Amino acid sequence: MTVQSLIADAVRQSADSTHDILEWHPSKRESMKALAAFVLVPLALGQVVGILSATQIAGWYKGIRKPAWQPPAIVFGPVWSLIYTIMGLGAWQVWKHGGWAAQQDVLALWVFQLIFNLLWNPLFFLKHDMALALFDIGALWSLIVVLIGAFWRVEPSAAYLQLPYLAWVSFASVLNYTLLKLNTVPAPKERTS
Repeated sequence: MTVQSLIADAVRQSADSTHDILEWHPSKRESMKALAAFVLVPLALGQVVGILSATQIAGWYKGIRKPAWQPPAIVFGPVWSLIYTIMGLGAWQVWKHGGWAAQQDVLALWVFQLIFNLLWNPLFFLKHDMALALFDIGALWSLIVVLIGAFWRVEPSAAYLQLPYLAWVSFASVLNYTLLKLNTVPAPKERTS
């Protein structure tokens, strides 16, 4: 095989796969099942991690120092519910462009960032490890930026839907950092004689 024939084969396969994507039309039922999964799975998993950490929020978290600008606790649940919903809507819009087969890399990235999203809560509230939680949320922020770019290439409206998510995680990152600074006990200074 020559380089030219390899390139010709690659172009032909690319054209065939693009044609398959253009010809892919899921049934309304299939599409609604996918939409429900993309929205309800993150909502349910977010609810589970929230329930697991509820006692720590009422106990440990209540006792730590917080900045005056932190929103009331009642805000976080509804905001995260909205975020998980729009995250799912965006992933579903990408899925509609050929399904898992055609969008495997982009949707795998979506799943990967969701794992980092869900890990933050136990790291912060169950392990009380604000530094590791800050690392996690920093990685999550980076993954969301990459996700927005990947979504944009497939469906720009799906990328736009992730902007409130990026904004909220940006705010949460600053809050996490501030909480870490407010609640880190400085090491005692050594006395010099």
